[in-house]
Amino acid sequence: MGDSTRWYDPNTLEVVEQTPSADGKKLVKADIRHARKLNLLPSVTTIEKHIYGLGQGVVDYKMKAMAQAVATNPPNAEDFNDDGTLTKEYLKRMFDIADILTAEARDKGTVIHGWIARFLERSIAPTEPIGIDIVNRVSEMMIAIDAKDVSCEKALGGREFGWCGTPDRYVGSANLAKMQAYCGAGVTFGPDVMGEIIFDTKTQEWKKKPTAYDSMKRQFGGYGILTDIGEDSLYVQEYIHRVTGEVVWKCYEDVAEWKTHFASGFEQWVTIKKYDPREK
Repeated sequence: MGDSTRWYDPNTLEVVEQTPSADGKKLVKADIRHARKLNLLPSVTTIEKHIYGLGQGVVDYKMKAMAQAVATNPPNAEDFNDDGTLTKEYLKRMFDIADILTAEARDKGTVIHGWIARFLERSIAPTEPIGIDIVNRVSEMMIAIDAKDVSCEKALGGREFGWCGTPDRYVGSANLAKMQAYCGAGVTFGPDVMGEIIFDTKTQEWKKKPTAYDSMKRQFGGYGILTDIGEDSLYVQEYIHRVTGEVVWKCYEDVAEWKTHFASGFEQWVTIKKYDPREK
């Protein structure tokens, strides 16, 4: 959802969007320099992006957008060099169009996240037909699993970990067996076991059922460390089709391997950035 570089206040866990400039005359976007000065904490997604680069889902979509740009704006004779390669000017135009298409998809995802958050936290329903379909499907699932203590964009973490995160949805208590059954997963919890669930929402377009990329799994691991997921907890990936409004849920019960991968990534981040928030 936009630029995933985020920093958190170590005491309040609130997102620090801007800080005063060096001369104090204006506000600027927080970066690693401000983090060192103000003892800020990086986010799960910031660490993931800095260490591993763009997630595969973003890369795939950018490639799809580039192909779409070329398909709808095929090159003319003047768009080729003498050796038959495409000119830099034409490629730049296509990259610009692809960036616009990618931004539109990102913005649509932001809108969908907003529909769900406003509906679950304030009972404000969207007016768009696809938005109504999405929140109805999400609401039906939340009722079916007896979800309670629901928070959207709940800040988790702290200096003892060295980072923070804001899962799209945190459910303090829900029926874990019902959640597994709702996802079509094997039921491993007793019928009355109540526990926490963290939902991460991805807005995509798919023909076959979507699957998690490694970047998404490492994100699960970062949240798993923050919440000790595994005993009386579940992590659930929520996929929403941007065009049809279809919603698919997938449970992830064992995040031990992903925790290890994320922890390793964090240590790499500390070394590369020469900044360890845990030492303050």
